[in-house]
Amino acid sequence: MQWIKIFIICTMVLFAFSNAVMCQNREIDSLKALLAKATDTVKVNTLIHLGESFANQNKNEKALSSYLEALKLSETIQDKQAEYRSLLAIGYFYEQLSKHELAMGFAINAKKIADRQGVKENIYNSLDLLALITFNEQHFDQSIEFTRSMLKMAEAWQNNQKIMEQKMAFGDDYRAMGKPEKSLEIYKQALAIAKEIGDKQQICNCLHNIGLIYQKTGQFEKKLTYFLKAYNEAVKDTINIGFFAQQVSDAYLALNNYDMALLYAKKSLESIKSGYKDIAAQNYFVLKKTYVAKRNYKEAYNYLSKYTALNDSLNSIGVQNKMNLLQTGYNDEKQARAMKFLQKQA
Repeated sequence: MQWIKIFIICTMVLFAFSNAVMCQNREIDSLKALLAKATDTVKVNTLIHLGESFANQNKNEKALSSYLEALKLSETIQDKQAEYRSLLAIGYFYEQLSKHELAMGFAINAKKIADRQGVKENIYNSLDLLALITFNEQHFDQSIEFTRSMLKMAEAWQNNQKIMEQKMAFGDDYRAMGKPEKSLEIYKQALAIAKEIGDKQQICNCLHNIGLIYQKTGQFEKKLTYFLKAYNEAVKDTINIGFFAQQVSDAYLALNNYDMALLYAKKSLESIKSGYKDIAAQNYFVLKKTYVAKRNYKEAYNYLSKYTALNDSLNSIGVQNKMNLLQTGYNDEKQARAMKFLQKQA
């Protein structure tokens, strides 16, 4: 009977995956059909959307080709707004590939157009990309400056959603810089705004980030308190329950509360979807350590085997993705076109 259950589960997972791929393929087919009829600005926008669809399927060469074609067309028709959108899309694309230098070049040129046009929203979005790039490069002082500029704009607009988002970004910067007190203060400000505007997802994120601060300062009881708060909020609105349950499990394990660690690890495994392999692997690791502590070596070995198999799979996928990104990032023709554009804009 066990093999029948496994077969049914695998079939359901495969069916769900196939449906998702089919939906993505239909979207690409629709965009291609629209592209055949589109002209000028509509064609630029369609190419950008097509690039996003290819990127979502990790078809990075096709994504980059679509983005660069959109950029070339926007220059040809002399549509600066379309050119700005193309530059920003390429900047985000390269940042997702961790090609920070290229991403920065396109982001700066997008910002130049936004500044010349005086479109505040475009300036804000350009700054957002610049802040992301500098954060990922660990240039935190620069990231803070970009974030500060966005915060001033958000405050001028009296946009509490954006104010909260930039407060969160400040907290991330200071946490990464090893300034927990400053980070904690700002996360609590962001949490107050999230509660005021009723942003459930950000309430969970703020509570979780506060827990991470307490983890960094070795205050594990407080870490658990805030992870539980985040989990309880998540349960109310079914927001990433599997992730927050896993974090609670990890917090209990750090306090040597093995029964509760087991409970929340299993809750997490029950809640996560089939695609969340990284969370599943973390749960298996916690369960392995917990069963070792409880001297149940049979179950410990069981979860060690699951963890090892899944972790090897994740590492294999990670290596393949890196190879794909390397191939895309350094494809001679595409790279030359990107660099030529940046040199022209310098």
